[in-house]
Amino acid sequence: MAIAIGIVFGLLWTALSYGRGGNALAMSWERPVMAVIGIWLAFGEELAVRGFLMENLRRGGVPAWVQVVVSALVMGFYHGILGFTYSVQYAIASAVLFGIVSLIFLIGRRSLTPGLLSHAMPHVLGDPTLTEGILRGVLAAG
Repeated sequence: MAIAIGIVFGLLWTALSYGRGGNALAMSWERPVMAVIGIWLAFGEELAVRGFLMENLRRGGVPAWVQVVVSALVMGFYHGILGFTYSVQYAIASAVLFGIVSLIFLIGRRSLTPGLLSHAMPHVLGDPTLTEGILRGVLAAG
């Protein structure tokens, strides 16, 4: 059930990203590169935030709803600085999206798989804003 929810949420998340522009059918050199990089980034972020942070909060007796809020705020802040430019709007949107991913993590009995599927889908399917932000960050880093 949680895997199905993760896939559906990932598809909705990707569809929302195209509401800001871009062509879902366009094929550029960035798509396959960002798909590979994006899967690794999503895996690392899921492992760090849900696999480590939320799990340690649980072990410390922190209520599940607080775990969701803390993880959402961490991910919102982190993604708000995507591309080395801070955007409050992007941080809030990211906090909401990743709060939902944290809920999916709980629904899936703390399995990383459903959330990883949700999180990786916009990378694999070519979220144009995400691709642009990551590429700008790479270029700014030198």
